[in-house]
Amino acid sequence: MQVLKEIVEMRGRKSVKDVDVGYQGTAYIRYFSCPKGDVATHRASGGELVDGAVLPVKWGGVATSTAQDPRLQECNDIQKEHTSMALLETVWIEIDIV
Repeated sequence: MQVLKEIVEMRGRKSVKDVDVGYQGTAYIRYFSCPKGDVATHRASGGELVDGAVLPVKWGGVATSTAQDPRLQECNDIQKEHTSMALLETVWIEIDIV
């Protein structure tokens, strides 16, 4: 299994709000590439892309224990062309108000 490679220039951030559930916050969008055969392993082990995992500092997450931690909500393979590499779009949400 190879280490996930972040595509830093594609980083994004946007405000999110769900009136029905009653929260607002910030979504941190991160893109990663890895060999297609490694996607399932990254999602299932190591704590990197497991649902609910905290966005690590190395990927632009929080640096203090008192800050609210963005949690992984989505991890989608968005590259469907004939290539050996997967492109993963991840969405980490930091909830401000519940």
